Amino acid sequence: MTALFGGLFGLATVTTIIALLIQGTPDRDDRSAVAAASGSSPAEASAAAAAPNAGPKKRERVKVPGPWRISDMAKDPSARIVEESIGAKSFIEALTDKGVPKDQVYRILKAFDGLRKFDKKNKSDRFVVALDRDSKRVRAFEYVVSTYEVFQAKEVEGILTASQLDMKLAEAEVVGAFYVGKNLAKSIEWGGFEPALAKTIDDALSGRMSTEGFEEGGTVRVIAKEVTALGEFAKYTEIVALEYRPADPSASPVRVYTYDGKGARGYFDDKGRQPDGSGWTSPVPGAPVTSRFNPKRMHPVLKKIHPHNGTDYGAPTGTPIYAVYRGKVTQIGPAGPCGNMVSIAHPNGIESGYCHMSKFVQGMKVGDKVGTRQLIGYVGTTGRSP
Repeated sequence: MTALFGGLFGLATVTTIIALLIQGTPDRDDRSAVAAASGSSPAEASAAAAAPNAGPKKRERVKVPGPWRISDMAKDPSARIVEESIGAKSFIEALTDKGVPKDQVYRILKAFDGLRKFDKKNKSDRFVVALDRDSKRVRAFEYVVSTYEVFQAKEVEGILTASQLDMKLAEAEVVGAFYVGKNLAKSIEWGGFEPALAKTIDDALSGRMSTEGFEEGGTVRVIAKEVTALGEFAKYTEIVALEYRPADPSASPVRVYTYDGKGARGYFDDKGRQPDGSGWTSPVPGAPVTSRFNPKRMHPVLKKIHPHNGTDYGAPTGTPIYAVYRGKVTQIGPAGPCGNMVSIAHPNGIESGYCHMSKFVQGMKVGDKVGTRQLIGYVGTTGRSP
């Protein structure tokens, strides 16, 4: 490590990261098995299956008892359970189309008043309703954003009471390594990770390369932060350290490390450098895109064709928002339909804007310089937010 890298991250931290990466060395026997399991001929696949201890590594996790769920009513003959994805429909339309009386939909909305707004949704969000078979009264309702974000209303003495379920979220660092085969997702599984790791790796390598550039026969060693819900995998939040070593022994490895400290945040190489020529990143890492740039979009609030000159990301209020690239703050404050907004001027005349924020990072002002992935504010619904 260079002096610059040691000075930026701290020598003790660097030593710990190196030691952990050394632990994450793939077994030599994995190479042929990964190659066969990643899309080779039937004969090669059969050979891999016959190998000792064949099969992807399974990371050991311990399931945690969870809260009461509507699925616990599956054998209740007096209840009818319906479930569906929200899709492009409004909340009321989605529920009434599944046979939930409109007055019961309003009961649900009243129960969640002040806790959750259902006009802020993703198409993939799901709902589950337990209806009384005779009266069609709602006995319980669940709104599932993800495995780790679930809202529930349950009837107690005739009153629906709503809350966000405690899914016992836990974060831990996981260490592993894998050989790159023809199918990256399967290669990742052989290393004991979930396929979702590929997207997190791409985020860490942004501006340097992508997983599409991984060569078959290469080696990846990684430390990642993993979140579990009720003891089961939920998501990866970031890469702590990563090394990609190409199959060609003469080629230089690519190494990145995460750093979050005063004046700097993001992924750095082993010389303490961030990408300079590119490296544009998502403002809300891991959040799904809910609406893309579209000059002929049907506006979800105005209900008419209205140009959408941006990209919307779906995330809960309070989720951190980061600068997509280094630059200087040119605007901060209310901006009409855009709500609370931050504008950042980047090199080469490019400018980015961040709308509908719930609040800005404390102390930030016009003229401040910000770095790539620097915290600038938090997700909200201010302005004309769909």
